[in-house]
Amino acid sequence: QGSDHSGDGSENDPFATIQHGINNADPNDTVIISDGTYEESINFYGKAITVASRFILDQDPSHIISTIIRPDGGTVVTFSSNEGNDSQLVGLYITGGDNGIVNAGIYCNEASPVISNCHIAGNKCEAIKLNLSQAQIINNEIHGWPHFPEGPCDAITVNRSGPLIQDNIIYAGDPNGNISA
Repeated sequence: QGSDHSGDGSENDPFATIQHGINNADPNDTVIISDGTYEESINFYGKAITVASRFILDQDPSHIISTIIRPDGGTVVTFSSNEGNDSQLVGLYITGGDNGIVNAGIYCNEASPVISNCHIAGNKCEAIKLNLSQAQIINNEIHGWPHFPEGPCDAITVNRSGPLIQDNIIYAGDPNGNISA
């Protein structure tokens, strides 16, 4: 339902993959993702853009659970090129982070994006991993992973970071903690 070769990124002629939309976006663009399951990992590569489900248009929460990014292994969403708060992830279901170096749903390394109105669950370690990040994590539902071989993972791991974590519902993978710092 779309083509990375012949699509132009419009609603009538969309790209097939989110990453192709990101790669072709200009600063301050919004990449709007239609409901569906996208089997890919995405990386913002330093772009000051918004990647969002149709939730951003109509505030209908059904778009959040119907717009799924689930890769075949690895981290689902990566911010690692000095992205700031003008890089935003809005209204998506992030799941399936596994078998990567990081094993997170969302990984922010030396980046400070805004992550809002997302459902982050089913990632085989941290839902969100922050390193040297001032990310803003607002109004999400975040689940840790209780079945990691080395023990349960926290929902959010914070390393040398000062994020804003506000108005989220957080389910711990570990009964002893939700957020580790």
